[in-house]
Amino acid sequence: MKPIISIVTVNLNNADFLVQTIESVAAQDYPFKEYIVVDGLSTDGSMDIIRESSAINQFISEKDSGIYDAMNKGLKHCTADSDLVIFMNAGDRFTTDSILAEVAAHYRQDDQHLYGDIIKGQEYWPSPKKVNKMTLSSDMVCHQAIFFNTHLHRTVQYDTNYRLCSDYKAILSMLDQGQKFRRIPVTVANFDDSGLSSLHRRKLKEEKAHIRQSFPQVQWMHKIKKLLRKIR
Repeated sequence: MKPIISIVTVNLNNADFLVQTIESVAAQDYPFKEYIVVDGLSTDGSMDIIRESSAINQFISEKDSGIYDAMNKGLKHCTADSDLVIFMNAGDRFTTDSILAEVAAHYRQDDQHLYGDIIKGQEYWPSPKKVNKMTLSSDMVCHQAIFFNTHLHRTVQYDTNYRLCSDYKAILSMLDQGQKFRRIPVTVANFDDSGLSSLHRRKLKEEKAHIRQSFPQVQWMHKIKKLLRKIR
C-alpha cells in the first residue's frame, strides 16, 4: 500500500522563493500526496500566489509566533490518513520530480521516520549514516531531508521558545521516546541556505547548547567528542 505523503510549506513575505517551492511540489509525479501552505499574513503578494495554485490542497493565513509555530500548525492540518510529512519551506525544492515516488518505493509498513541527503547551495551534503543520540551530539539532519511519520510527529510538537533549531530538540525528543529513523538512498531536496539558521550561526550554536542541557546523555557525548578533538 502506497503511503499518503503530506508536504508542508511555511512562508512569510517570501513570494519569489515560494513560487519555486510550489512549482517543485506541483511537479511531483506521485498521486498520493497533499500539500499544505501556512502563511503568516504576508503582504508581498504571497497570498495571490497561494490562492492561484491548484497544487495546494489547503492553506492557513494568520499571524504566528515564528517558523516553528507555523510548522506546528501545518502538522496539525495534515489529514488523519497521512503516513509521512515533510517540511519544505519557501525556497526549498525537491531534487527531481520523482522524489516522492522514490521515497514511497522505499517505504515499509513498519517504518517510522525516513531520511535521505540534501543539496545545500550547489554542494551535496550527506546526512549521518545513523540518527541517534551519539550522532546528534555533534551533527544534525536537515528537516528538508526527513519524512516524518505523521502520527508519531504529532506526539512531539516544535518548542516555540526556540527560534532557530527547535527541530533539533524535536528529533532528540523523538529519540527519547524510542522513535526510529531509517536512512534511505535518496537525495531529497535542494535546501535554501538563506534562512534564519544560516544567517545567525552564533545564536544557533547557543540554542543547540541550551537544548543539549535537557538531554544529559547527549550533553555528555558532546563533551567527550570535544575532548577527543582537542587530544587529536
